[in-house]
This record gives sequence, C-alpha cells and structure tokens, in this order.
Amino acid sequence: MADPALPLDLLLTLMETSSRSTTSRMMRTCRLLYNRGARILLGSGVFLSTSEDAISFLRFMLADADARFSHLRSLTISRGNFSLSGVHALRGLLCHKSLALHTLVLMDAESVLLSDPARRNKSNTPSLFMALANLRSLKNLVIDGCDVISFSLLRMMVCSLETASLNLGSYTSWSSITSADDRNPILLLMRSSHTLQELRGSCFDSSPETIKFDVVYPSVRLISASYSSSWMPATLAYINAFPNLEHLSLTCPSHRFEGNGADPNSVLHLFSNRECNLNDQENYSITWEHLQEVSGSVIDLFVLGLVCQVPTVRVLDDISERMCRFLRDVIADMKPTTLVMTVAGSGLFAPGSPMNVVLRQAAAQHLRKLDLEICFAPCEWGANLDCILKNVRDTFVSAGIPLRSLSLTLNYGLLTTPSILVGSSSPFEHACPLEQELLDMARDATRARLLFSDAIRTLKPEDVSIQLSTEREPHQYMLGAVGDREDAKSVDSDDLDGQGSEDELLDEFARFMVEEDDSGW
Repeated sequence: MADPALPLDLLLTLMETSSRSTTSRMMRTCRLLYNRGARILLGSGVFLSTSEDAISFLRFMLADADARFSHLRSLTISRGNFSLSGVHALRGLLCHKSLALHTLVLMDAESVLLSDPARRNKSNTPSLFMALANLRSLKNLVIDGCDVISFSLLRMMVCSLETASLNLGSYTSWSSITSADDRNPILLLMRSSHTLQELRGSCFDSSPETIKFDVVYPSVRLISASYSSSWMPATLAYINAFPNLEHLSLTCPSHRFEGNGADPNSVLHLFSNRECNLNDQENYSITWEHLQEVSGSVIDLFVLGLVCQVPTVRVLDDISERMCRFLRDVIADMKPTTLVMTVAGSGLFAPGSPMNVVLRQAAAQHLRKLDLEICFAPCEWGANLDCILKNVRDTFVSAGIPLRSLSLTLNYGLLTTPSILVGSSSPFEHACPLEQELLDMARDATRARLLFSDAIRTLKPEDVSIQLSTEREPHQYMLGAVGDREDAKSVDSDDLDGQGSEDELLDEFARFMVEEDDSGW
C-alpha cells in the first residue's frame, strides 16, 4: 500500500467523523491508516447482538491483538441466543490477556447467559459466565433482563465498579427470584463497596426483616433508581449503607395516584412505611449529613420520611389540591432552601387554597429559591392572567417567605378554546383568551416581574424569571389531553342561548379524552 496523498492528521480527522463502514474502508487504503484506524473504530464502543457479530469481531481483534485489545474500552452484548461458536467467540474476546474493558452493557442478560450450552445442560459453570465474572478491569456496568443466573453473576463479579446501572426487572410469573434481598443492590454489589460512586437502576427491593446491613459504600454520591415493592423505600438501610450520599432519587412509578384514580388515603402501607422510616432514624439517631438534593414524586418524598435538611428538593409530578397535604409534610421534613415543583392548575393559589397552608408553615421560611411551573388545566381557557399572577404573588406575600430567586413557568400546552364559543369551523384552531394574554405578556414580561419584586422585598427585578411552556406529555395524566372534537360538537345549541347552565357548558368542554393517531394526541 502506498503512503497517503493527504496529510495524515487530516485523514485521521476524516476517519473520526465518518461512519464505521467508511472508516473501515479507509483503513484498507494504506498501512498507516490500517494501524491507526482500529483505535478510531473501537473508540466509540462495540455492539454485539448475533453470533456472526461476535465471530467476525473476534477475528478483527486477533488480526492485531496487541494493538487492538488495548483500545477496546466499551462493549455491549445484547439479545442472547448465541450459537456455540458465538459463545466461544465471546469467551475468547472476554478472556484475552490484553483486554482492558472499562464499560460493559449486558442487555437481556439472562438470555445472553443462557446461550451457553453448558448452562442449559446444567453441567459445569458456564465458561461465558466465568469470563464475565472474572473481568477485573471493569469500572462501569449496565445490566438488564435479570433472573437467577444474572443475580449470581452480580454477586460473583470480581471487578471494582465505580458506576452500576441495574435494571433488575419486576416480579413476573416467569421469574425464579422471589426473595426481596436478591434484588437488593446493597447485597448484590458488595465486592464493589469501597469503589462504587454512582448507583442507578430499577425494581430495587429490600427485605423488611433487615433494617441495617453490615456492608457500607462510603464513596457513593448518587442514587437514581425505582422500586416496586411495598416494603420500600428502606430509608434507614440506605442511610447506613450509603452514608455520604449527596443526590437521591428513589421513586415508585405506582405512586402517581391521580393518574390511576387511587385514593392515597386508602393506601395505608404508605403511611405505615413513612412512620417506620421516621421512627428508625430517631431510634438509631442516624440520618444523612451530606445530602444536597432529593427528587421524586410528592408521595415518594413523603414516604422517605427524612429527618435531615436537604438544600434542594425536586418534586417530579404535578401537585394537585389533594397532594398539598403531602407536600406540606415533605417541606416540614427536609426544610429545603431550593424547591422545584409543578402545580396542576392555577386554582391552587386562589385565596384560601391549600397552597397557602403549605407555604405558611415555619419550615417554608427556609426557602430562598423557588422554581415553580403552573400547568393550566384545559378548562382554564377563560381565566384572567392578571388575577392568576396576583393570587400567586399574594400567596408568597402572606407566607412571608424571604425569596432570593423566583423562576415562574406558565405552561399553556393543554389550553384549548371550544369552537362553538368562537364560531370557528375547527374546534381548537384559535388561541383562547388566556393563551392570548400569555403571548402578549411574553413580549414584555417586565410588568409581570415587577409585580413580584415590588411586593416581595427580598426580590429584585433581575431575580425574577418568567417564561412560557407548551409541553403537554408530562401533565396529561393529571389534567387530561387536548380536547376531543366530538365533545365540542355535542353541546346543545340551547345552552348557547343562555337556557343551559354556564357551569355545565364549561364542564362539557373540560372533559378531555386521550386519542392516539398518527399525528399525536
């Protein structure tokens, strides 16, 4: 092969910005690119999902093993159903003496491990299993689709992980795992207890019989995971195992009561769990001392029952009127200086509304920064913007909170105007009154900012930020989707003549249904 006509640096830059297939073809043009190209090909990681992929890739690596294995840092193995030759290729890759893999992603891990014929025949421990378990260079692990073999793999891995993402899967009829502690990351990752820094995942669990474990993870600073067990969250167990935690998001998807119609007052185990978590911290005189941020739904935060001050609290779901009682307890627990939350409808700031009670409590006086989003309900299309902003302002003033920063987002993504009121042929083609007021305000928000800074003496105009949003999807479960065309057309014309109740008319247009089609909602 001849030397390249273009400068080598330029050719390498082209290879780095080209597709994998183009880079591979460029490697065949000269010896210099052939030697340098492998690093580029391997730099973005390798994805293997078939036996053909595994066999072909092993041949590629062995063509220049000493140079190429040292550049492989990230590997994804997916789908499983590898043939015997594919399993041997994977084992040959993972057992090579020059391999220095840092990141491993195992998708559908149980299926991948069951590809080993030795495991299916229940003879000896599978070679693929041991090859994965003996990877000492690993720093980052992502695994999902777990069952018995995968959980055994996690317990046996000899590497010292720095980050782990364990998507453990929910309890199903096909799952062989029934013990809660088999899904407990505190026990699964014990070999990495001194090095682990970040823990993510889903379907975590913990046995209620054990409230403290002997193992401690002193370097873990972040946990972002979900759970589905009624025994979780095991607050004291996590405090003891992760004493230096700074960022926590421990959530349960089923806590969105408003979306499934469940009444939180009837779910007694939530209140029982909270009481246990509070009592455990008091009885053992232990809590988090370095926690900087906690996020989750308002029920997630309520059940945690923390007794430590947390500077930043992020409420991830929309706060409705009946969720305010839980928000009140969350603020009392954590006494945040920064609160990020979204409320469902502007009515929560009306005079005498529950939000007044929430913000008038003593713990709310710790607040210095508030990031508030108001997501207007579909039925608020005719509300008056000035009245809404004054209600919000008056709520803050009456609470006497010494805010230093206020970020207010007004979300009108679900607002609609029924066509029968505006006389259009299309039900929702015109901007509704509130939407028009919002758009007018956005052209010059100075007056709106002064409305708050003039009334709250700790705020300056530059400390107030007001922006608009039209994001719909996170809020539809609470407030409903954009209006249904048939609902708008079904209103009796007599109602428009004043013979029907105005409240009935508004209720008719406030009933929204989710309809999926090719163009969205």
